[in-house]
Amino acid sequence: MKDQHTGKTVSQISLFFIQIFATFAFSVLFSTLALFMTQHLKLHATAAAVITANFVAMNYAFRLFGGSISGKLFSHRGLLFYGIILQLFGCYLLSFVTLHYLYWGLPLIIAGSAINVVSINCAVNQLFEPEDITREKAFLWNYSGMNIGYFLGFIISGVFEIGGSYSHLFMLCAFFNVITLLILFTTWRTLRDRRSSFIKSPRGKRFLYRLVGFILVLISVFAIRFMIMNSNFSSFLILLVGVAMFIVICFFAFKQKEKQASRKMWAFLILAIANIVFWTLYMMTPSSIMLFIQHNVDRHFLNFLIPPQWMQTIVSFMIIIGGPVLATVFHKLRNKGYHISVPLQFSSALVLIGLGFMSLVAGIYFADSKGFININWIILCYILQSLGELFISPIGYSMIGQLIPQKLQSAMLGTWMMLTGFSAVIAGFFSKMIFHKAHSLSPLVTNPSFKDTFFTLSLSSLITGVIMFLLIRFLNKLIREEEDVKEEPMETTTLPH
Repeated sequence: MKDQHTGKTVSQISLFFIQIFATFAFSVLFSTLALFMTQHLKLHATAAAVITANFVAMNYAFRLFGGSISGKLFSHRGLLFYGIILQLFGCYLLSFVTLHYLYWGLPLIIAGSAINVVSINCAVNQLFEPEDITREKAFLWNYSGMNIGYFLGFIISGVFEIGGSYSHLFMLCAFFNVITLLILFTTWRTLRDRRSSFIKSPRGKRFLYRLVGFILVLISVFAIRFMIMNSNFSSFLILLVGVAMFIVICFFAFKQKEKQASRKMWAFLILAIANIVFWTLYMMTPSSIMLFIQHNVDRHFLNFLIPPQWMQTIVSFMIIIGGPVLATVFHKLRNKGYHISVPLQFSSALVLIGLGFMSLVAGIYFADSKGFININWIILCYILQSLGELFISPIGYSMIGQLIPQKLQSAMLGTWMMLTGFSAVIAGFFSKMIFHKAHSLSPLVTNPSFKDTFFTLSLSSLITGVIMFLLIRFLNKLIREEEDVKEEPMETTTLPH
């Protein structure tokens, strides 16, 4: 038992650091891609916003693919290895800083990043039994590690952006993937699969599974490249797959033999809708908000022009600190007997990010005579956004183990992440609306479009958040075990999850 506990601890620590370094490349592109395309490749803001939105959307959408093969055609650690390799070569190709290599580097990074995130979260999830509430703490810590990677990526990309040294920046991304490989190899045995169908398969079949997996991964890279170069088709396809996955969730909810398992699947579906609303707002960040900060915000501080990427470090810093703090607070509250509600947390997240976008509307309203808004409005928006993210994102991953049957967890984890890609496509439509009619990036020209779009998104999130608040009691009954519902029919104390 002691050896198992030690192995579990070592695995969590290893995955924490793997998460940091594996996230770096995606964080750089998340914050820099739109700027790189407009400033270095000289693409129009509309084209840059669409490509960036598709990059983010496909990164999340292809996590459904990663969830479908992780633990089935590959072990979780084996698939993680191949994902890192894909990212490494993708970053190397981007270092040539031409449009041709952009269209080859991005598919490799998208496929690699999508595979990595699913593999890491599946590896964390398998360390815990379904009823083990300490899973939440592990995911909060792991999410904190992810945001350390984001923090480093935002800071470093801002430094390189000042000098326009994009080639060196992408080479550094490749080097971070080398470090990730070294950590993975060092703890390879500890990260072995524990309950996946792949590890339970006969050794003779594993080679065949891997071969099929290799072919599918290779096909996915070419498919992603085609989709990047055909943005309208890719957006339609992601939306179509998203709708299809909602139908699949409904199918599995009806198919469950146990009444409680069926109820949990329906709760999962409702929470997934709330998740889409939240991430639609959030995914405005890499394209629209990044260009908004670049052109519409007064970024001067003591004669120093703050790089746009550095503003996103506010979110990462809040989550790095807030993740462990929240995990500790939740642990203490549970020890005192408080029930912590997942639906209330999702509701709070929607209200927080809605208020964050409303602060941008206020900032535009109080803009100066040249159209520039005070940077404090951006800071307020990002603080509210980061708090909302803490209430929804890591617990969303943890929730899979609580609500979904073991055999469906990998696929539903991939579905959950894919729906974020669904949200990114919707965000891309809003971004395109902002820049489509603008013949100039002057804040006086673009501010009205930004204000209308931000207000629409904010209001939608706030309304959805209120609806979710009204559904809390109903969702709690769906999620809890039947005997727990009977014991606590008149619950009055519910705290954020």
